[in-house]
Amino acid sequence: MEVVKKETPVGWENTDFGNGFYFKILGSGIKVFEGNKEYLSTSSIEGENVVSVEQEITFRIRPSRANMQPVLNSVWFAKMKNTLKVLNPSLYHLKNSILSTGFCGVLSDKIDSQYLLQILLSDDFNNQKDLLAIGSTQEAINNDKVKKIEITFPKSKTEQQKIAEVLSKVDKAIEETKQIIAKYQRIKTGLMQDLLTKGIDENGNIRSEETHQFKDSPLGRIPVEWEVEPLNNGLNHISDYRGKTPPTAEEGIPVISAETVKNGFLKPPSKYVSEATYKFWLTREIPE
Repeated sequence: MEVVKKETPVGWENTDFGNGFYFKILGSGIKVFEGNKEYLSTSSIEGENVVSVEQEITFRIRPSRANMQPVLNSVWFAKMKNTLKVLNPSLYHLKNSILSTGFCGVLSDKIDSQYLLQILLSDDFNNQKDLLAIGSTQEAINNDKVKKIEITFPKSKTEQQKIAEVLSKVDKAIEETKQIIAKYQRIKTGLMQDLLTKGIDENGNIRSEETHQFKDSPLGRIPVEWEVEPLNNGLNHISDYRGKTPPTAEEGIPVISAETVKNGFLKPPSKYVSEATYKFWLTREIPE
């Protein structure tokens, strides 16, 4: 099979993070400081945002992992496999924060930091990072492996900045969309509370005690038209079949389990039963 090589545009560089002309992979060690600073662990970052401070530290009283120094033109990523956490330190963080050794810092004065941030967020970078991760308990990439990750970028900082600007606008639009979705999810939660406890009258209005009749029930106040019944009414056989699972096989009839259902949708099954097992289970007289 012929391997198709990816062409590099004119004016672009194809290299790796081990290229000392462009990059420096930062090691551990911090400068002595007075007073308190904020310790940011990998748990402090979600995506590319700081969401919490692990703890306040001093130079002498700090966790052993609080040992990475953010510096100008550096961008940081979490080293653990299958983990997307990236930080482009602000001026505030350069002055007031110490990072965990769970991060790897990449320093470059020849690549725009916002462009480098987008590289570290990219699927291509993270796929390479995950493939190079090692370890028995928690797989992660080390600094030597980071140097093997390949990267393609324009040499022109102006072009880097323009590309980063476009991608940052897309990121902002995604974040704003997430906020809108979260807003409507909160609205839906409120509506569900009203609709599932008060219902809608014949005119399409949500009932309220000011305009409709309600009565007491074991579940609280409910519309007079409603009733409360135990969930197991009509489910006399539920205890006979609860918790019984057929033996699985490598292939055959797909099994729908709790782990294959998410938000009302089915994910590809990971378990199967044989044809014989399937037919046997159908003869167990489970009530329709």
